Order: sequence, then structure tokens, then C-alpha cells
Amino acid sequence: MVEHLDEALASIRRDESRPGPRWVASSRLHVTLVFLGDLGESYLDPLERELTDALATQDPFTTRLAGGGTFGNRILWAGLEGAGERWSEVARAARRAVRAAGANVDARPWEAHLTVAYGRPSVVLEKFLGPLQGYESPAFDVVEAALIRSALGPQPTYEVLSRFVLGGTARSLASPIVGGPSPLG
Repeated sequence: MVEHLDEALASIRRDESRPGPRWVASSRLHVTLVFLGDLGESYLDPLERELTDALATQDPFTTRLAGGGTFGNRILWAGLEGAGERWSEVARAARRAVRAAGANVDARPWEAHLTVAYGRPSVVLEKFLGPLQGYESPAFDVVEAALIRSALGPQPTYEVLSRFVLGGTARSLASPIVGGPSPLG
């Protein structure tokens, strides 16, 4: 799926004739179900327990990337479809789990998307929508979610703390996974 998206975006990523957005590296692509911000270590065990229980009730599903859009001039995104309400159901389950663990949940409504680029003050993101209009990736299966620690900045890094099998249990990780997070984060 990632390779297919890379091919679709290749021409505009390489276009150096105009300033461009900050592209998200392929190894960092993920779907954010709940943004947690800064949480202390004391939240990790309760989060893992609650997410394990909540996501065990969610069945795996098949989806695809399709189309795209922008959130103002902040984010250029690829759409998620093929599973109807499934993405929203999984996001709601994850958000309930986060609340049950005592953490705050972003009040903004969740929208199914995959961020592919971030805006810059001098760049109009809508000019980069072309390859995403009518875009459709091959179908892929969503079988897990991950609890990911982000260190944001010019070169963000992600550390996968636990993976949660949809319809299953958590797998804690003793060390970060090299190569980036799963497509569903």
C-alpha cells in the first residue's frame, strides 16, 4: 500500500520548480486514532490494559486509500475507505479506552485520513492535491493498532510501545521497532 501511494505522489514530491510541503516519509506513515500529547509513564500500563480490552472487541477489516484533501493549509491527506464505518468504530473504541485509562482525548472530531504532508507558510497545499484526486490504492487488511510514542520536530521519530491485535491481545515490545509504525497507529 505504501509503495503504491509513493508512486502516485512521486512526480509532485520531486518537483523542485516550486516550494513544497514537508512530506511525511513513507516509513512514518500511520493513521492516528487518538492523539495523546505528553503523557507520563504512569499512564502506560493503564493505557495498555484498556486498549487491549477495547481493541479485542474490534474485528479486523479490509480498506483502501482513496482520494485526498486538506485540513486548511496545515495537512495534505489521503482518504481511508472500503470499510465504511469500521475506521470510526475502531477510533471510538480507542478513544473510550484512553478516557478509561484516565488520559485526556483531543476534543476535535476524528476524521479518517492518512497524513502525507504538512503545510508551510509559503505553500498552498491545495496545489498538491492533483495525484490524490481519483487515487485508489489496492485493498489492504487492518489487523492491529499500536501505541506509539512520538517525538515531534523537523525529523519526527516514532517508538512503538505496544501493538494490539484487533479481536486479540496486546504484544508489548521491549525495544523500538526499526522501520516505522504499522499503517494503523
